Amino acid sequence: MEIQLNHSSNQESNFYLRALWATFRKTHGKCAWQFMPFKHGQSKTVHFGFMDINLGSVIEFSIQYEVKGVIKSLHLEGNFSKSELDSLHGLCLSADSIVSESCFIISTVLESQLPPFASSIGDEYRLFQNQLGESVLEVQVFAFDPDDAIHLAASKIQQVCDLLSVFTNSYVKMTKLICSNSFTDINQSSDFSGDLDWIDDHPIENGLITLANYQKLIINQMLQGNIKSQFVSGAAHFNNAAYLLRDYSLSKGAITDTAIVLYVSALEACAMTKEVTKDSCSSCGQVKYSIRRRVLDLVGEFLPKHLVKFIDGYYASRSKFLHEGIHSSTNNYFGKSIPQLSPNSDSGCHMPATIMPINLRDYVSYIFRGTAINGVLKS
Repeated sequence: MEIQLNHSSNQESNFYLRALWATFRKTHGKCAWQFMPFKHGQSKTVHFGFMDINLGSVIEFSIQYEVKGVIKSLHLEGNFSKSELDSLHGLCLSADSIVSESCFIISTVLESQLPPFASSIGDEYRLFQNQLGESVLEVQVFAFDPDDAIHLAASKIQQVCDLLSVFTNSYVKMTKLICSNSFTDINQSSDFSGDLDWIDDHPIENGLITLANYQKLIINQMLQGNIKSQFVSGAAHFNNAAYLLRDYSLSKGAITDTAIVLYVSALEACAMTKEVTKDSCSSCGQVKYSIRRRVLDLVGEFLPKHLVKFIDGYYASRSKFLHEGIHSSTNNYFGKSIPQLSPNSDSGCHMPATIMPINLRDYVSYIFRGTAINGVLKS
């Protein structure tokens, strides 16, 4: 069965699909997927997979497009009676009138090694300590049903966690998502009153992690889609690096190398928030202003020259690890040191373990906080 829709934008198509899935859940009690997406460019078709909405047959579902990401028509294949086909046809044409968006609050208990968060109230979020001493994050979304709400909120909550990570110099992860209809009633706590220029600590006041005013504003702006995506993506790299090293030991050298890659990549993403003049080589056309140079210039805004060199060393190590497979250690320390010479290392010896890059973590989060203070709003 083919159904012409002729949408005009990707936003319109994705809104319609969310409404359609919610319509099937409402009318048939189920919309489950064997999700097997692929795109066939020659026929301009995107195949979603096989959908089960409690009919006698699963539905093979695909769309055709003229512009990538924009629905021209739907294609539904399966063994159905005429009445079932007529019903499906009607639902597909009227999905966005059968269901409508309403307000949902999605909450999660935060996983972190830090003390609980002091309460914070934003336009679209709440952050507070519950009666069990756990940090809870609530985010508001407008969605068609609880499944749709959790789908929308999950990415928003993860992004808030990533911002909280660089703001607090530690990992912050979401856990189970719970749906409700209203925010928890809490009182706003005072903003962090300490020196904003801290570098190797956590923003703790009265035993609670406390956000600065600018950090609360940035979370608000991010939830409204007004923060540069590179800043949020870089914060995700930082959060994942800190999470990898949550249970650090000298025997986890390979994981440490991976975390270093993420920390340096976080700086690369953060550096992309800066406006620079790009000059191209007249002979080869390549951009002269390298990513490495951009990163080191960013570091130089916030740290002295000897620490720019320190970060550059990690940048070089990351490149060797990614492109040549060279690890920062032999990763064979299990309680006793056996010194061995190396003709290629800076120290002249093989390093049996990779030392936890705690200073790198501290400097990266410091640079993110400084960048946030200077401004990361979309222009």
